[in-house]
Amino acid sequence: MKKRISQRDIAKILGINVSTVSRALKGLKGVSPSLQRQILDLANEQGYRPNPFAMSLRYDTTHTIGIVVPDVSFSYYAHILKTIVSEALPEPPDAIVAAHGVLAISAFHAILSRGLRIPEDVAFIGFMSDWVSEISHPRVTFVKQNLKEIAKKAFKLLYEQMNGEENVCQIVANAHLELRDSTKN
Repeated sequence: MKKRISQRDIAKILGINVSTVSRALKGLKGVSPSLQRQILDLANEQGYRPNPFAMSLRYDTTHTIGIVVPDVSFSYYAHILKTIVSEALPEPPDAIVAAHGVLAISAFHAILSRGLRIPEDVAFIGFMSDWVSEISHPRVTFVKQNLKEIAKKAFKLLYEQMNGEENVCQIVANAHLELRDSTKN
């Protein structure tokens, strides 16, 4: 797959500042019409798309909705989640991250039923849903977790609490993003 071109890449190719590229892509003042045309032409030629993850870091907002349910495999919760996804899509998000295989399939079908294309209109990522990647088209990008590491760290915390440790701490477990066809690289 072709590497996603960034604003920094465009700036480097044209020998200009990243801020100039950013202004040109947003249609802001301060960029000559000929330079703006060069930037836009290169961006289109190279398939530039804003990176939603970089934008969320820059603007301190993700436009992500997180939903926690006891067990998404129950049709009750799956129906609620599918409806929420359908309601969210009229305001098209840049990406959807599905936290469970059943939810991933429901969200995937909700996106397609709206006539949206994956990944052209909406990027799609599964979380702990590697099996969904193998049965869907396009194949779903997913976050692969180290379940053994999670289990060991969870047990260690539990064991410490059982032995009198009262401090609650946050533990981070390693994960890996497995890129597939549902996201543009």
